[in-house]
Amino acid sequence: MEEVTKLAKKNWFTLKVRSGSEASIIHQIELNFKAAGIEDCLEEIYSPSVQIKSGNKTREKKLYPGYIFIKMVMSEKTKDAVLSIPQVYSFLSSGKDKAGVGIPAPVSDREYENMIAKVNKISEAN
Repeated sequence: MEEVTKLAKKNWFTLKVRSGSEASIIHQIELNFKAAGIEDCLEEIYSPSVQIKSGNKTREKKLYPGYIFIKMVMSEKTKDAVLSIPQVYSFLSSGKDKAGVGIPAPVSDREYENMIAKVNKISEAN
């Protein structure tokens, strides 16, 4: 069963997380997938930010504070590896199942490409 999961299609999902904790959450997700032996189910994790220059100082600005984009295979095991982290609140959902639990909604490739284009445009302007 797990081998089938590893071969399944990876989709982008949006996570609602504690703002300011994005980097530590990304690191913990990677550790959880590795510890569970499901790292093949995770392709990429992204917290969009840009470098803002002000005089001779540079700072990082989060474009979507409190959100992380993750490309992964969605299964109970991978979902648990993400949601077991205390600062992760939920996946953005497309509705609820019979038990009233949110069903994670994949982000379309078009939506993700639009977000990346926005990040690149802001980066180029700085």
